[in-house]
Amino acid sequence: MSDLQKLQELTADAAQRGVTFNNVELGRSDAGDLILRTTTSGSAIEISIPEPLHIPISTVNMSTGQLDEKADMDESLRDWVNAYLAALVTDEDRQTLSGIREAIDAENLTANSAFRGLGIANFLTINTKIEALNQALLAPSVVATNKGQVLLPILGAARPGNMGVPLNITAGGSFRATGKDIQDEIRVTAGRFDSMHSLNAHGRVLSFGATFSLPATLSLQDQRTLVIGRNFNETRTVGQAQVPKAWADGSAIKMSYCPVALGGNPRAAQLAFRTALKHLDLTGQDVAWSTLRNYNVSRLFEAYVATGDIKHDGLRKKLAESIACQIETMLKSI
Repeated sequence: MSDLQKLQELTADAAQRGVTFNNVELGRSDAGDLILRTTTSGSAIEISIPEPLHIPISTVNMSTGQLDEKADMDESLRDWVNAYLAALVTDEDRQTLSGIREAIDAENLTANSAFRGLGIANFLTINTKIEALNQALLAPSVVATNKGQVLLPILGAARPGNMGVPLNITAGGSFRATGKDIQDEIRVTAGRFDSMHSLNAHGRVLSFGATFSLPATLSLQDQRTLVIGRNFNETRTVGQAQVPKAWADGSAIKMSYCPVALGGNPRAAQLAFRTALKHLDLTGQDVAWSTLRNYNVSRLFEAYVATGDIKHDGLRKKLAESIACQIETMLKSI
C-alpha cells in the first residue's frame, strides 16, 4: 500500500510549493485506502493545490510510474512529483492488484454470466502489464479539467462520498476545498457515484446514498424496449433539476443512466425517471419502473451469491462488499 509516512513528509514540504492546508492530513482508512482526514475532528478544513501541481496524466510514463523525461517541469518540482508518485503507488500495490487480476483470469470471471452486465468491465480485467497496473492505481487521484485529465497530489487522496465538500477552481487556477464540522474523513463531491461505479473506476469499496441502474434492455408494454446505460455525463436540465438524457431511437427508448435509489427517499428516483421520460410520452411508466427496479435487485442478488464461489480472498471481498453496498442502498429506498 502507499507509503503513508513518505507522503506525509511530502505534504509538509508542499507548503513551500504553494499548497495551503488547514486541519488536513493524509491518513489511511480501516480498509487500507489512502484518505484525506482532519487533524482536529469537528473543525473547519481548507486545502488548496496550485496549478503548477496539477500534473497532466499524459506526462506520466506508465511503464515507470514517473514523469516522462520530456515533461516540461522545473527540476526541483520534478523531483518532488516523482517522489510523490513513487510513494503513492508502490511495488506492493502493483503486486496486490496483479494478484486480483490473475485471480479474475484463473477463475474465468469475465465469462461468468453472473458478473456480466454489472457495469464493472474495467474492474474485471486481466491485464497485468505494469502500464495497466500503474494507470489503474493512479486513477483515484485523477480529475478532469478543461485542459484534460490531471493527477492532483494530496487533495486527490480524498474519496468521493455522501455530503462531500465541493471541489472548486479559484480565479488563480488552484483546486480548493473547504468545509465545516468535518468529523474525521474528508470526502469530496465528484459527480455521480454509486458502489459499482466506485469499484469499476477506482477499485474501491465504498457506500453511497444513490444507486444507478445496471445496464439494462427491458421490454415495454407497447412493444418497444427500454435501454439503460451508465453514462453519467449525459444529462439535460428540466426546470432546476438535472435528469438523465432520454431519447427515442427507432423502437427503443434510451436513457444515458437512471437512478433507482436516491437518499433513502422511495419516490425521488422514480420522479427522476418520470421527469426524464416525460417528453417521450411513454405508456405504462409505473410498470416499466417496477420492472427496472426488480431487474436490478435480481441481478445484484445473483451476483452476490456467485461471489461465494470465488477462491481469492481479496477479489471475493471487493466484489461481495461492493455488491452488498449497492443492494443495501436500494433496499433503504423501498
